[in-house]
Parts: sequence; structure tokens; C-alpha cells
Amino acid sequence: MPQRPTTPRVMLLIETSRSYGRGLVEGIGRYVSLHGPWSIYFEERGLADPLPRSLERWQGDGIISRTVRQADIDRLLATGLPVVELYADPALGLPNVFADRKQVRAQVTVSVHFPP
Repeated sequence: MPQRPTTPRVMLLIETSRSYGRGLVEGIGRYVSLHGPWSIYFEERGLADPLPRSLERWQGDGIISRTVRQADIDRLLATGLPVVELYADPALGLPNVFADRKQVRAQVTVSVHFPP
């Protein structure tokens, strides 16, 4: 069995055309700074841009994506790599990460009524 490299290789497929996606990339960067190192494969992209043609040949350890098309999800899953989806659609059947809107709304309400 080949020995696994000590630095995880992670592909980020997150749009940078919107502030939300840029914030996700920034947050991942902060996480890697604190808990890394990671080797990151990243290209600037839009939310509806096609996946990289090199996806099937990429030799990585996992993918973090924000993808809106089922066909793209199918391609990601076909790689056999672990995938975490950030688009927050549980119907996609992938592990996903999203904000609890009720919790955020409650926190904003508390902050407005009781500023620090």
C-alpha cells in the first residue's frame, strides 16, 4: 500500500464571483492557517462555471465544493474522493455545511436589542 503524504491535497471548487463564495474561501484559508498545512488546488470561478477538465486525473485527498448542477455533483462523486458540499442542498445527498438561519436570525436580533 502506498504511503499517504503528510500534507492533505484538497481541491476547492468555490466561486469567487460572489462575496459569499469569497468569504468561504477566506474562512477555509484561516482554518488551514491554524490547522494546516494543506496543499490547495484552487482556480477563480463563477458559481455556474464548469468543473475543471482535469478533475478526473487530479490526485488529491478530498474536494470542497459549492456546486449547483446535479451533473457536476455526479462527476465529483465519480472521482471516488471525499466531497463536502457548501451549496447546502440536502437533496444532493452529500455531506454539506450551511448556516442555521434561525440561529443567525436569533443572534442578529439579540445583537440589535442588546449591543455588546
